Amino acid sequence: MNKKSSRVSVLNFIGFVAVLMFVFISLSCKSVQKVPNGQSAEQSADPDFLGDFDPIRLENVMALRSVFGKVKPTEIRLYFVPRTNIVEAHLRDGMNAVVLMFTAEQRRTLAQGIELYGNAYAEYAGGNRAAMPERKPNRKSSFNRGELSIAWGVIGLARTAETEFRTNYEYLEKGKPYFMLTAESADSSEDSSIQSPRVDLYFSPAQLQTLLEVTEQASLQKQVDILNEKAFAF
Repeated sequence: MNKKSSRVSVLNFIGFVAVLMFVFISLSCKSVQKVPNGQSAEQSADPDFLGDFDPIRLENVMALRSVFGKVKPTEIRLYFVPRTNIVEAHLRDGMNAVVLMFTAEQRRTLAQGIELYGNAYAEYAGGNRAAMPERKPNRKSSFNRGELSIAWGVIGLARTAETEFRTNYEYLEKGKPYFMLTAESADSSEDSSIQSPRVDLYFSPAQLQTLLEVTEQASLQKQVDILNEKAFAF
């Protein structure tokens, strides 16, 4: 890829993130919403209740992980829970099955971290190497942080914890600073002597674009609207 086409790709990515952030914030600020048929008064008063439907399987997304120094692909299965407006990210961590659960507010925090990464990467790709110096990612150098729920287990999701996620970047290859999402280890809600696994996921700009497209609030709402039409068609 030549420098001109690379520059265009970066600008397209930044523009895409900016548009999604605008839509995300606009939708979250609306105070009046259509109440679907069959929804109770309690449900209509809950802004996170979007519909009385089972979890919806979304498109899988790809990420990378570093396992014993080797970079390996990881396929993440995404589910959307209309009753709570939570997006679940299912993946494997060695023998453990792991689920990361993002509320709408936590997804906004994640999207803001992606936007900060996108701005830094645009400067880096434009020739300003100082915008993304090579250094070890840590809590202090992160773009931002947020809360996160996690569930894990070898046989079923036997344990849960409330933890913190943070966003950063790391070079997995020369000249390629990947976006980094870290879910910190935390005490299990069931047994404080047991801790959740730390999860580090790496995303390229192309992979981030897919992730944002799949999980943007407008796309999730559309899924619920389609189910409402099917459920109450006469």
